[in-house]
Amino acid sequence: MNRLRLFFATISSVICGSVMADSAPMYDMPGGAVMPISNNDIRLVSETIDFYLYEDNYDVEVNYDFYNEGKAQEIELGFPTVSSDAGYKDFETFVNGQSIKVVRKPGEWSFLKKKGEHNAVCSLDQNGNEIPYSQGIGSLPHYTINKEDGGEEKINGGDAFDVFRVTFKAGDTTKVKNTYNIAYENVGHDGDDFFWYILETGRYWKGKIDKVTVRIHTENYKKSRNYFVSSHKYDNYVREFKNIEPDFNLFYPLKNFARSMPEASSTLQSGKNNSYGVENLIDENPATAWVEGVNGYGEGETLKFCMTCDSDYDCWGEKISKIYVTNGYSKNEVSFKSNSRVKELEVYITEMIKRSVAEASKSPYFNIKDDQCQLDMVYADRYYYFVLDDTMKEQELDLDGVKEIVSMTFKIVSVYSGDKYKDTAVSGIRFY
Repeated sequence: MNRLRLFFATISSVICGSVMADSAPMYDMPGGAVMPISNNDIRLVSETIDFYLYEDNYDVEVNYDFYNEGKAQEIELGFPTVSSDAGYKDFETFVNGQSIKVVRKPGEWSFLKKKGEHNAVCSLDQNGNEIPYSQGIGSLPHYTINKEDGGEEKINGGDAFDVFRVTFKAGDTTKVKNTYNIAYENVGHDGDDFFWYILETGRYWKGKIDKVTVRIHTENYKKSRNYFVSSHKYDNYVREFKNIEPDFNLFYPLKNFARSMPEASSTLQSGKNNSYGVENLIDENPATAWVEGVNGYGEGETLKFCMTCDSDYDCWGEKISKIYVTNGYSKNEVSFKSNSRVKELEVYITEMIKRSVAEASKSPYFNIKDDQCQLDMVYADRYYYFVLDDTMKEQELDLDGVKEIVSMTFKIVSVYSGDKYKDTAVSGIRFY
């Protein structure tokens, strides 16, 4: 392993994503694996990273097991930050369960991209797929890249460390825990929120790491009323890496659909203890539901989702490939059977497509409309028909590939009749 005369670097992962025009250096992202100043004896045996997601921020808890193969020694470790505002809060360190004093000290820190490592792994996406370094260079939010002598590229970091000291006994295992809270990062007004963690600094300890475990906890992740941000893909997320000398980092986007509340053609009047509005469709709570409000079973009633919430962005769409529907009033089995559920469902989407595709002789689209914003794009309407299962379980509806959708309308065609009520309910709709 390489040895680097730097403080132990706990730095958040470098994102490999979209290039944004406003990516000025802000130096405010901590979080990541630890590095020694200079050491040839201590192994980082295991590292467990827990992300606890909340609406606007997340907690990080990292537990390390170190084994000292040499003599007893004390090492100074540091959490990279900046002298003014680190962008995180409530940083704490524990060694073998005991809280350790942390002192801020001046000192420059940075990332170094190694010579010739153009095809090295920079990050992993949420599915564990590798994102090459080449996709990340020039697109690192809040860091700047400067050419160094010899052709290396230096990514500027910050000017301070939160420092603490750890004594490692000879032939003994030492447990270190770091905890902190930090806000989600976002690249531009159309970008997704994301959380991240730099793992590659773990390579600076002796030998390989036996095991790295990553866990994501979404039970306290609440959704904003006016925006729908999906975290379902991280429910019960656990990933392990074994026997590694990490040359990659962790980057997890939260798909951010910036849209206004869906519009319903009708809604059942609220009762004494229950409400049946459209907000229940996007709260990801099966115990709440939208219920149509007309006489009969609600055939012909509609729900419309607009994928943009600001008139300045009218020409933009959201890339969606699947719809997930929780049918009926899924609070419990009694509520589900008592109320009617959707059986046949029509879905109408308006999407943005290339003009050349729309004008192709075998185009599957109809009702083509010009896009006032982009000359090479047009709006196109498309129709889908689905038969839903009569189940409380969430159902997946496939749109046959990724579509850049501007709006989407759902129409009830027929229903499964309720044992007690004609009212037709839907407990949830989300997109991916």
